[in-house]
Amino acid sequence: MALFRWDEINRATLTTVLPDALVVLPVGATEQHGPHLPTGTDALLVTAVTGAAAQRAAPRAPRDVVLAPTLPFGASDHHFPFGGTLSLSQETMTAAMVELAGSVGRDGGHRMVIVNGHGGNKGACFSAAAAASTRHGMA
Repeated sequence: MALFRWDEINRATLTTVLPDALVVLPVGATEQHGPHLPTGTDALLVTAVTGAAAQRAAPRAPRDVVLAPTLPFGASDHHFPFGGTLSLSQETMTAAMVELAGSVGRDGGHRMVIVNGHGGNKGACFSAAAAASTRHGMA
């Protein structure tokens, strides 16, 4: 099958592809990574990994893959003492992912996987996946 990047295709293509596709939502963070790395390291890494994985998997996948834009903010309150942190609360992080899943559903999608690029997002990702399944019928 094929790989589509959500932010690079038009609505007509999304309408056609989404009902049978797997949507991949990469989730990162913006925080310090010591004095030598950029604050966007988690978002940069999860974007690169999901992009490469989707590119490699799509030709052999049983369905099309739609790669959503990376959510660049995470739950990073524990990094505030170091500076350079843009953080969402666990509740806001969970709500954002659930609402994005709802958007995917309203656009015709039925399948979504969240790929987490930051340890502090783990609980929010689990909660969002469960809520997306029950509230939006997302597999």
